[in-house]
Amino acid sequence: MGKEQLAMKHIAILGCWNSIHVEKFAEDLHTHSDARLVAVWDENDSRAAAIETAIGVKAASELADILKDPNIDGVILSLPPEKMASLVIAALEAGKHVLADMYMAINANESGRIERALRNSDLVLGIDMSLKHRPLGRGVKEILDSGKLGEITSLRIRNAHGAASNGMLPSHFTSGAYGVFTDLGVHTLYLTQWLLGQPKSVTAVATHYTGGTAEDNAVCIMQYENGAIAIAETGYVSPKSPQSIELYGVNGAMKAGGLTGSVHYCLNAESDLGWQENAHVLDTETSLDAWLLKLNGSDPDMETPPLSGLEEGIQLAELIDAVYRSIREGTKVGLIRANLV
Repeated sequence: MGKEQLAMKHIAILGCWNSIHVEKFAEDLHTHSDARLVAVWDENDSRAAAIETAIGVKAASELADILKDPNIDGVILSLPPEKMASLVIAALEAGKHVLADMYMAINANESGRIERALRNSDLVLGIDMSLKHRPLGRGVKEILDSGKLGEITSLRIRNAHGAASNGMLPSHFTSGAYGVFTDLGVHTLYLTQWLLGQPKSVTAVATHYTGGTAEDNAVCIMQYENGAIAIAETGYVSPKSPQSIELYGVNGAMKAGGLTGSVHYCLNAESDLGWQENAHVLDTETSLDAWLLKLNGSDPDMETPPLSGLEEGIQLAELIDAVYRSIREGTKVGLIRANLV
């Protein structure tokens, strides 16, 4: 769908934690006639300088200057996990629309505070859960929603690369309290929720293969009320690992990604046909596209995944919290629900 001609929105990027994502946001913003990137900021001067050079937008020295600027309509946030929620709240309280990169919070308490900041507001809070909008994820969801596989018994999602083991990963990703499960791994978590819903319990295991303080190699097993199991695998120490999704139901199976990047399914009732390829699903509007449309009072194409927002952010925060509690405690844990009173 083509970009609509809408009122110009002035956007700032706050935080350059994931520079690849920030550069992509900047690139995509340049394709919009209805939006202009006017400022970037990061608490780390070297990261701010690097992104200023990369995208050609001057870095602001003071966060407060951006938040109090009445000409800035919205902000895109790329921040360390433990700092995301506080800046989401600060931006909302400053009257800014917010698009958070991957997650908005990492526990139920933070989610509750964000909900209260957003309550009775006409501000738009979006979360860039990007893999929901890409062909692989959408192809899997299409087969799941068709009912072909019957009741789902198990799901496996893998999203990993080898940037830590080959020395290409910026050190801040493994030198804090939170590692790969708030980066590559968070995609596996929100995709699991999108496909199967919220699990009842979580068992997670993580290691520090390259010696950092944060995990760089991890797996999470999620258990559901109906007996289904989901496995999320992630890591920074798996060179050449293709993104993959496997889904199994009582009536058949589906495999997506891997070496071919395509989506195939095989049904018990059509076993003579073997593995069939699902029709190719094209790229859809991004979260940024959908967010900008909502800023102008419009809605994205109804055929595309809707913009992830507060509800999805709350559920993801509950799951992230459970993953890290399980890692710390070395046992299965339940989910702590957000208090939205």
